[in-house]
Amino acid sequence: IATSTSRVLTNNCFRKSLNCTFGTTSTNMSNNEQNTESMSTFPKKVAVVGAGSFGSAMTRIIAKAVSPEDSESSSSTNIAWYARRSTIVDEINTQRTNSQYLPGAAFPSHVRATTNLQECVDGASVIVLAIPTGFLPPLLKDLQLSPNSVIVSVLKSLKYSPAEQKMVTSVDIINQHLSQGSCNPPAAVVALSGPNLYREMVSDDEFAEATIGYDDDDDDDQSRGNLEAARLVQKITSSSCFQTSLTNDRIGVELCGGLKNVFSLAVGYMEGLDLGWNARSAAMRAGQHEMARFMDSRGMGVPSTVFETSAGVGDLVLTCTAGRGRTLAAAFVKEGLQEGFVSSKRDSIERWEHLENTMLNGMKLPDWHNAQYVHQALVDWNLTNDFPLLEAVYQIGFEGQHPRTILDALSKSIILADN
Repeated sequence: IATSTSRVLTNNCFRKSLNCTFGTTSTNMSNNEQNTESMSTFPKKVAVVGAGSFGSAMTRIIAKAVSPEDSESSSSTNIAWYARRSTIVDEINTQRTNSQYLPGAAFPSHVRATTNLQECVDGASVIVLAIPTGFLPPLLKDLQLSPNSVIVSVLKSLKYSPAEQKMVTSVDIINQHLSQGSCNPPAAVVALSGPNLYREMVSDDEFAEATIGYDDDDDDDQSRGNLEAARLVQKITSSSCFQTSLTNDRIGVELCGGLKNVFSLAVGYMEGLDLGWNARSAAMRAGQHEMARFMDSRGMGVPSTVFETSAGVGDLVLTCTAGRGRTLAAAFVKEGLQEGFVSSKRDSIERWEHLENTMLNGMKLPDWHNAQYVHQALVDWNLTNDFPLLEAVYQIGFEGQHPRTILDALSKSIILADN
């Protein structure tokens, strides 16, 4: 993967890539060394904000990792879990289940749900945010954090700032709103991302992995603090069934998580057209190259570093083969073929929302929203011709372009990738 992307990497990108904490340079540490050098005890309290499918899966993963039965744990860790609806909270606390969002999974007694957000985060050393990005501003506005708490974002949404002409990640949004409030600043904000189907994540018979991205700050003390925070998150999420690794390319982790969602729509369009896996696999390869060029064009992230992690090519492959965005995009095309393709952006958004509501049990996906923000960035940067696949996803999804044009875009993308 590093070889295939090397043509678009700057020398600075290459030098920075050597700092990846799971790499092979002499200064790096193996996962075992990272684990043994982490804090010797688990935190007394972890908070999970969000009781949807992924929030439920993360709660189950943390509960397993910090289980009181763990021989390495000197004390039990309490897990506080925030949900907006009292019906869900009551079910979690009385039946130890969340049947709407994670049917079949059981939650142990050291997990306690609440509708009181401040109560949930009070005293928590680690706070996992697993809610749609649109809910972040009001949620973070008056939140009071414990000193030196660590925040973990598992969100895969992207936005675009026209004023700054840059992509805005979920961690950027979290940092922005926390800095505007009166709360204690967190010790660090990290991003956890990887190829994770939530139903498989919670099974004791399955295996899954993820990458924790932290910031490599210019301040050495802050960088060390960020690394220690990432190690703590690694400790409370790792078990025999779920493995996490670290990288200092937090922005790269988040960009991969957001961009691969857009490419999953391209594969979904192809599925809706009944195209086979030859075309779909070509779209994944072309998508990987466009991801690298997108990141490198604005100095955001280090493709050679992050593509080696589970947040890179691993998540791209999984999302394009088994992701919900792919399924939604296939349905978007099939409905268009049957009922006609809409010509306005407003009608297109209504169709996406209708399909989302009818197919996903009330869940909200960032995939088709990300496509709009990426398009806006490419227009402002005057780069639409350099990213034919990304641009075609938008034009088909929002401007009434016929889905068959995805093949023309794929051909152009492959030519750019191979030259």
